[in-house]
Amino acid sequence: MFVCRLGATIPEEMDELLDPRNWSKNGVAALVRADLPDFDDIAETLLENDVDGDVLLTLTDEDLKTDLGITSLGKRRKLLKVIEKLKKHSQTVLKEQNSAASVQEVATATGHDETTSNVA
Repeated sequence: MFVCRLGATIPEEMDELLDPRNWSKNGVAALVRADLPDFDDIAETLLENDVDGDVLLTLTDEDLKTDLGITSLGKRRKLLKVIEKLKKHSQTVLKEQNSAASVQEVATATGHDETTSNVA
């Protein structure tokens, strides 16, 4: 399980979805509610605006203020901190996936692919 914030963890229903880019808008709202307990209003705003994981990772301070109407500077900054951590986590997951794919390609090319080996 991924610990996002300042102590909170990603909700159980998102445990398999390690890459935030794959989260649904409901998953994003669940994360905001879990990670930032006083942000129910913002979680609802994100839901209403169809902000899924991929969109969440692209949000800027200006987007939060202008497009989503989040006027509180403090809330925008806290949400942006969470977004930054999620971006870093997403990059880590992507690197791990690419590394695993490379290992699999080498194993297949050299005949050491466990999925195709027949051990008698």
